[in-house]
Amino acid sequence: MNDPSISLYPAKDQTVAPTDIGSTGSDNVYLGNAINGIPLLTMDNYLLWRKQLIQMLNLQGLTGSLMKPDGVLTPKQNNELVSVITTKLEGKVEINITDEDNENNARKLWKSISEFFASKQRANKARIHQEMRAIVFDIHDVQKFITEVKTVLSRMREVGIDTSDNVCYNILGKFPEALSNISSRITHSDKPLTNQLILEHLKQFANNQKTLW
Repeated sequence: MNDPSISLYPAKDQTVAPTDIGSTGSDNVYLGNAINGIPLLTMDNYLLWRKQLIQMLNLQGLTGSLMKPDGVLTPKQNNELVSVITTKLEGKVEINITDEDNENNARKLWKSISEFFASKQRANKARIHQEMRAIVFDIHDVQKFITEVKTVLSRMREVGIDTSDNVCYNILGKFPEALSNISSRITHSDKPLTNQLILEHLKQFANNQKTLW
């Protein structure tokens, strides 16, 4: 049973109150802010949730203790982290993650969460790559193409997909023959090949089209 004096780890609808975990009052404030900054973990925000949780762990010096295979937590640390983690899970996620074996063990909870979302991330990445492949270039609606590409690039970044060279060439490969001159200008530019460079050229082309029409 958790120590009732620990109030840094509130229920989902409560605010953070100071505790004696930090060595000073300002430490408590920083730690409380870090915990408040952790969103509820949903099926769609794992990377953000993980980043915010790690920031909180770093403040306590517990990152390795929770995440490394040989990490060790004291009973007090374990109870506190279990409280933080479980109050930061959306109901749908909690059902998929927690069981009798891990519900009171922070390290097992972390392992279950990591494994669940690693599998989900692989599926998400495959789906988003397919979305990019499915985009069709319509020379009569270049702005639509730009918008669709930017949307998929944003989703790629959210799930940790590298959007550099391979994705750039994927986008260029969608250009019709009529835009081969623009493609050549992009690939022979003295600037590094980036998605932003490609989209800037396309935006300029779209603006020129509007002027001509």
